[in-house]
Amino acid sequence: MKYLRGRDGFEAQVRAKCRAAGASEGAIAAVIAFLSEKKVIDDMRVAGSLAEKLSLEKAWAKERIRADLECRGASPESVDLALEPLPPDSETARRFVEKHRAVEAQNVARRMSAAGYDAETIRAMVAPD
Repeated sequence: MKYLRGRDGFEAQVRAKCRAAGASEGAIAAVIAFLSEKKVIDDMRVAGSLAEKLSLEKAWAKERIRADLECRGASPESVDLALEPLPPDSETARRFVEKHRAVEAQNVARRMSAAGYDAETIRAMVAPD
């Protein structure tokens, strides 16, 4: 499938793409079975990989990562398993602030809020010492 070429996807995304292309439910089930058997789609692997990437590269809070994974079609079970090994939000919040330290405090606070951190964590990281 061209849709998956060079990138990972969730089963729900593949189903939606097939439906949009006008495939029958029987054909979609066959495609999903084939791709699952070949390990091309594996929600647990994809969720874990994406969660780790978002935590490391974007320094997002776990709840923001949860929302992103759910929006992409990850199953609740795969989301829960993907979030377990991630570092605590306090650690990623520190990395987030370091990454954006050249930005004024108000802007960092807004960016942290958009990244999913709660108000208490934001105050602790941005408040002057």
